[in-house]
Amino acid sequence: MYLPINLLMTILFTSIFLSLSPIQISGSSHPNLDTFCDTCKKGKDTLTGRMVYLAADVEPECEESKIALLRRINKGITLPDSAATNDYQSNYVVGFIVEADGQITGERIIQDNTNLIGKQLLKVLKSCRWHPAKCNGKEVAMLCKFPITIDIGIDSR
Repeated sequence: MYLPINLLMTILFTSIFLSLSPIQISGSSHPNLDTFCDTCKKGKDTLTGRMVYLAADVEPECEESKIALLRRINKGITLPDSAATNDYQSNYVVGFIVEADGQITGERIIQDNTNLIGKQLLKVLKSCRWHPAKCNGKEVAMLCKFPITIDIGIDSR
């Protein structure tokens, strides 16, 4: 049984980057992607085999406000019962491509020690509408990562 993340617990998103960041590939498990160091840099995505942007003049963003996106994540993620009885902190990172039409493709879980939260996070992010990245005024597909820390401190008072 899983508890909704917003019941009887406080969640602090201690390091959530709501403006998405390009995946920094140097030293990672994606050897075919170039590192980014300037705007409008392209590289080959090893998951999809496509050339995509790693950095752009305007990065993709969710059409909703940052607060609305946090609420959506809060409602869309459930944790195991054990998280409700213990202090719980974990970092999760998912990656995906925001296509030129705003659709999400090429989803991947980069870091998830539960094999559960990353899938839920991707589902929530896919349910959002996205503004695509822009390079030289043109809408382009861009590879992004979305890191989040979930920190539940149980108050013993």
